[in-house]
Amino acid sequence: RTLLAKVGKALDAKNVEIASLKAQIDNLNKHLEAYEPQSREKEKKNANDIFARIEDIIEAKEHSMKSLRR
Repeated sequence: RTLLAKVGKALDAKNVEIASLKAQIDNLNKHLEAYEPQSREKEKKNANDIFARIEDIIEAKEHSMKSLRR
């Protein structure tokens, strides 16, 4: 009888320790998630900015013609 009581007591102590450690792990994981970098939303680019504007093309042509005349 005393042996069974001691075994039961030891099992209870181990179960309490395991539960405590699991709670501690969960708490540390929550803290770790707080320190992870937040994902950023990609900046949306205007597709029209990729193409050259007509004014820029005309200006570049005029500039190249002026440099050829010199």
